Formats: sequence, structure tokens, C-alpha cells
Amino acid sequence: DVKPFDLTVTPGITSPVHSVASGSYITLSTAGVVGSFQITCKDAFLNRRPGGDSISTLMQLIDVRTGDLYSTVEPVTGNVNDNSDGSYSVSYGITQAGLYRISIQFSGTLGAGTPVQLAVRSAPADISKTYVYGQLLEVNAGFPSLIYVQTRDSFGNNILTEPIDEFPLGTETIEFELCISVPESNTRGPEVCGGGVEELSVGKEVKYNEGPDGLSVNSKTGTPYYGLYLITMNPFNPIAYISRIKHNGEYVPCMFDLHTLPPDQQDPGPDAANQCIAEEAVEAAAGSVRRAAFRWQREPVPSTMVVSNTSRVHRAGA
Repeated sequence: DVKPFDLTVTPGITSPVHSVASGSYITLSTAGVVGSFQITCKDAFLNRRPGGDSISTLMQLIDVRTGDLYSTVEPVTGNVNDNSDGSYSVSYGITQAGLYRISIQFSGTLGAGTPVQLAVRSAPADISKTYVYGQLLEVNAGFPSLIYVQTRDSFGNNILTEPIDEFPLGTETIEFELCISVPESNTRGPEVCGGGVEELSVGKEVKYNEGPDGLSVNSKTGTPYYGLYLITMNPFNPIAYISRIKHNGEYVPCMFDLHTLPPDQQDPGPDAANQCIAEEAVEAAAGSVRRAAFRWQREPVPSTMVVSNTSRVHRAGA
């Protein structure tokens, strides 16, 4: 007689194709936030594995213009923790906003439904990272001047507003003030013109997502002009003013005038902006105000805007 006995059936080897990854942070995250998701290993018959697998995860930034991966941007590796029950907890942190490709490999073989795309949004706006560029030194009375305000988060990412169509005015409050006078003791104050006198004979309009080239898509990145606000300012009286831009009620000190350069060169870029912001922070702490700057050296402009009388200009040139 055959006596009954126990038969133990163990799972087969891990099948990358049948293993699964789950969690919202596989497809969407925010810069600076620690994202996490779970991987469950299974064999070809969908039996759960006991653990002990060799798993790696990689996040690589995608160039949305071509669909290729950026070779100059270092990939982000996820931290994989074996829970010893066939599941693995993965955590990662990314500070550069953009579109990434997530790849999960099991002993070097892709699986768990990857690669998939991960959208990393910008963090909330950090007003201290905002900078301004455009026609800020000399304008003609009765003619529009274009001024751009670039808003960023604490990691230097332009503020992403997705989907862009749902934020036609952006998410930030941008204000422009043309001042006849600003008290020396309150140049950075939140009050209108720092408590000084504001010029009211000026037309002004704020738009969102329009670059110096007049388009809504940045040709350098292939993405919309995220976080960029266009101020169209039209002064009528030909005198010298002090221009002030405020972001969510706070004065923005770093301004650059490169408006005579080609449209794709007018933005001074994050490096110049970050240098200015660092210097301004030191000067603000010391209670001083930047006064000297050079127009064409990607440095902040002086605080005075000269509005010329165009009729006089024409007569003088005749």
C-alpha cells in the first residue's frame, strides 16, 4: 500500500515578464519627494516567489524633442529592499523635473511591464529663485517693452503647469510696478514702490507661456515655456523710472537686460541667475543694494529705467 505523504511544490524561477510593479510613483512624482513603489516577483505560472532575487531599477531623463535618453544627465538608481516574501520595496529621489524612463531589471533582464514613463513635476515655487530679463534699461514712450519673469522651484526647475491648457494664466501672481520714486530704506519692501510714488500712466499686461521668440514651445527643450510670464509694459511719460517686479507679493531683485540679442539668447540662464541670487542674498543680509552692473555681461541691470521721448529722438536724427 502507498501511504499518503506531503508534497511541497515550490515556485519556479522568477519570470520578469510575469512579475509586476505597482504604485502611483511609477508614473508620477514631484522633485525632491521620495517616491516609492512595490515589485512583486512571480514565476511563469504566477506563483509568488519567496524573495532573494537580484533586482535593479533605473530612471533616465528623456529628451522630449527626440524621445532619446539624455547621455549627459546621470541616471537615478532606485533603492531596492527585499521584503523576503516575494515583494520588494523601491524608493528613489529625483530633483530634476522632466520625463523619465523607468527600467526594472531582474538579473539583467527587463520586466515588470517596464520600461514605462515617469513624469517628475516641479516642486512648489521658490520666490527666491525667480529672475527677470527683457527690455529694462531703455524704452521709448508710447512703445511696448517686453519683460520676462522666470519662476522656479527650490531645485531650479521651471515651474511646470500640467496640463498646460488648464493653466492659461499660470499658477503664480506676477506684478509690475513702474515707480517715480522708491524710498532708499525700503527698496525691497512689499509695498507698492516700496512705499514710494508709482507711475500710473503706463499700460501693462501679463501673459503666461510665451517666450522671446513669440512662441509657446521652447525650441531648446521641446517643452512649453514652463513658469515663464511675459509682461508687456507701455509707458507714456518720458522720464527715468525705477522698475519693480513682484512674485506672489515679494520683490524680485535679479534682472537682466539682453533684449537686443537674438531671442534664443535673451534668457541669461540658470547659472547667471543663481550667481545673482546668491550675491543678492548676501547684500540683502548686509542691508546693501546692488547699484552697478553691465548691460551685456549677463549681470543684473541697474534699477533705473530711462523712458525716451521718441519724437525728440526722431527730430535729433533728422
